[in-house]
Amino acid sequence: MLRSYWVVLSLTCILQGCASRPPVPPKAIEMNTLSTRSLASGDLVRAQAQAELAIEYSPRFTEAWVNLGLVELERGNFRRARRHLEHAQALNEDLPAPHHGLGLVSEREHDFKDALSHYEDALKVDPGFAPARINAGRLHFRAGHYEGAKLHFHKLVEVAPNTLEGWLGLLECLFKLDRIDDVTGWLDLAERQTGPRPELLLYRARLLFSRGETLSARNLLLTLTIALERPYQSAAWAWLAAVELSLGNRYAAERAAISARGIEPDEAIGTYVLRMLEKTR
Repeated sequence: MLRSYWVVLSLTCILQGCASRPPVPPKAIEMNTLSTRSLASGDLVRAQAQAELAIEYSPRFTEAWVNLGLVELERGNFRRARRHLEHAQALNEDLPAPHHGLGLVSEREHDFKDALSHYEDALKVDPGFAPARINAGRLHFRAGHYEGAKLHFHKLVEVAPNTLEGWLGLLECLFKLDRIDDVTGWLDLAERQTGPRPELLLYRARLLFSRGETLSARNLLLTLTIALERPYQSAAWAWLAAVELSLGNRYAAERAAISARGIEPDEAIGTYVLRMLEKTR
């Protein structure tokens, strides 16, 4: 469920808060900043050229080597990506970005244990490094270690309270742990911190549904199917399907579940609703 509800931070965000050992020529910094922007926009050709120029200006510019690694990761060249990131790590082990980048490579190679180890190494360098905290929490969640995941997301909202992913992860863990009473307090706190974000309103609707306030949940979910973006929109349709099923509205439940799966084909709640409808035909 968690994977369907989140939009994980862009790979290039791992460079936030980094600083190579001085002195770094201004032109190198300028080229690497451009490389980071190109990565964020998906322009890998320019991102590579700009990072390579940054390295020509400053061969020990750690962040530029990280950018080169991320370019190769996006291209699917995992061996080359790992080589660039290991070089960045060797240049400066006191930056979280190379450790986190290596975690991304391991995760893309489906070595989740190794990925988690790299994310945790990044957090040893900088406990407030949000991308590594998010990904560590996500991997714990994926493995069913909800308490471990909750701890990561709790730490994230403490150190970076404006990071929406931390609140979403924490709330999802609390639902998984069936701590509905705790959801209320944390959801109120999240809304005070970030405002009434539609992603948080989705959890408000789930909370209403869990308390038996079905019609209120239904009305809120109907608005969220329009207000939310993918993949959250899929979740809104899926929970609307579950609400309609509980109300005995079979046709509406089926339509909502199909809408959810049209956005996210493996959406779990929508799949469950369709399965239940099939069983009771």
